[in-house]
Amino acid sequence: MKKARNILVVTLMLLAVLSFGSVANTYAKYTSTADLSDTAKVAKWDIEVGGEKIWDASANLSVALFTDDIIAPGSEGSATIPTITNKSEVDATYSITFSELKNESGIPLEYSTDNGTTWNSIDDVEAITGTIAKGDTVTLTNAIKWRWAYYVSDTQDGVDTGLGKDAALATDDESMPKIELSLSITATQAAPVATP
Repeated sequence: MKKARNILVVTLMLLAVLSFGSVANTYAKYTSTADLSDTAKVAKWDIEVGGEKIWDASANLSVALFTDDIIAPGSEGSATIPTITNKSEVDATYSITFSELKNESGIPLEYSTDNGTTWNSIDDVEAITGTIAKGDTVTLTNAIKWRWAYYVSDTQDGVDTGLGKDAALATDDESMPKIELSLSITATQAAPVATP
């Protein structure tokens, strides 16, 4: 009996110690919580070409590359590219490429993107590139020039004359020697500058 009483006393003391520890843990410490949050919005991507959103410009704008609808040896001209405005919330780069969509007759036009310093075939024309900061506008006047050289060689004179004869003998618009030029303006978000 004495042994059972001792076990009971030890058990009660153990329970008292355990309950004191749990009560002490409940009332004997500080605790605080701070809930923080932040929000970010996506930066606007808003490039305009000639006052039109870049994604609508192809349908709504045209560019005058030829002053007349007729070209001949000695003809030349230039294209003023519509203004490019960066209304975005990020800086952008632009690339302007120039191509011949149609030239089945091989009309020997040459092109320059450096104000006539060098002249190249369509395959060697450099793209016009640059950076435009957010909020800025770029105007590129006479950025692309074209010409049909008046005289290159006697052999080329024969080719040029053949093109003129083909134009005279054409029975409809489809058989007429002609050239169709195209500009393509691409804007891309500029790579962010790394912060140290």
